[in-house]
Amino acid sequence: MHPVSLDDTQPNKPVQMPPQPAGYPHAKEDDDGSGGGPGCLAWGIVGIFSAGLALVVVMLAAFSGWSEGLDVARGYATATQDAYIFDQCNRTGNDIVMGNVGLVQRRLEDLLLQTPVPACLAQYIPTATQLYINNLPTVTPTASPTPTLTSTPEITLAPDVPEVTTEPQAVSNDSGYDLAGLLAEAQLAYDTSSFPIAIDTLEAIIAVDPNYEKGRVDNLLYQALMKQATFLYRNNGNLAEAILLTNRAEEYGDVGELNFERAVAQTYLESQVAKGINYGMAIRLLGQIVNNYGLPNYRGAQQQLIEQYIAYGDFLVQSSDNCGAVAQYDAALQLAVNDAVRVKRDTATQTCTFGQTPTFAGTGATPDPNATVNPNVPVPPTQPSLAPIGQPGG
Repeated sequence: MHPVSLDDTQPNKPVQMPPQPAGYPHAKEDDDGSGGGPGCLAWGIVGIFSAGLALVVVMLAAFSGWSEGLDVARGYATATQDAYIFDQCNRTGNDIVMGNVGLVQRRLEDLLLQTPVPACLAQYIPTATQLYINNLPTVTPTASPTPTLTSTPEITLAPDVPEVTTEPQAVSNDSGYDLAGLLAEAQLAYDTSSFPIAIDTLEAIIAVDPNYEKGRVDNLLYQALMKQATFLYRNNGNLAEAILLTNRAEEYGDVGELNFERAVAQTYLESQVAKGINYGMAIRLLGQIVNNYGLPNYRGAQQQLIEQYIAYGDFLVQSSDNCGAVAQYDAALQLAVNDAVRVKRDTATQTCTFGQTPTFAGTGATPDPNATVNPNVPVPPTQPSLAPIGQPGG
């Protein structure tokens, strides 16, 4: 028998473990280190779900703030669009009055692109269409009533502008139109005071051939524009059309006395726009016609001025500014005696004295009739001698 070494710790035979009963818990395996808890896959799924949930919460919070900011931005955008449409509508009305066909067309095209379509278009489109038609040259003149020009002073031609001659000159052209015949028709219309027909025919000639008898055509057109503008100014005609004709005549020569006629007409048209809307401006403009220009009877300017004083006084009374209303009623009474206005003035005076703090100058509640007039209204340096403009029939 060999001796047994105490250092030999390994059994000579594998140790046989007794069989384990059913349900006995398995011992931890040393080779893979796994236990009985949840594995890595389960923890990975939980982590991904938590991260996704956190991302959703962050996105919802960000979307809520973005939506609120978007609502505010839309509100600002709507206010800005409304202000832009209001400004364009006002400018369109002014351009129609001034006869700026190109600007009117561009502004209307821009307004038509707005959503919803601005309400001012219903007012301006018919007038703008008529203005556009009036500026279209026509080759074949259409018959129109012959205006009767009464008491129209002769217009002095500008220096170096030749007198209109009735002798046609034979000039060849390749346009295919009988320009010589059209020029003869224009001359006949001018000689018979049918100035609108003469203007249309001459503009048709220019549209076909701008160089055809240029000196004679330009001079005849200048004369016809001046004559028709004068007729409209002094016979209660369309002032906007008269201003347009004056502007066109100015392209060919000096318009002389029509400078003053145009200034008065522009002031009057601006006053009509302001009436009932901006009492202070209407009063200043009508007061300029009555006092500065000295034309109280120009299309009823003085009566309109009285009416605006009274209307402004009534408005101030309704606004509980009786002290401001007193000044307006007094101004109306200085122009014309009116018992009804006197009663309004006395009532407003009593209310102002006993029940209201007076309105002092400079607060803006009461316009100063002597305030500076609108700087955009042209004022000629001197008033030339004219026919009785503003008088009955003038």
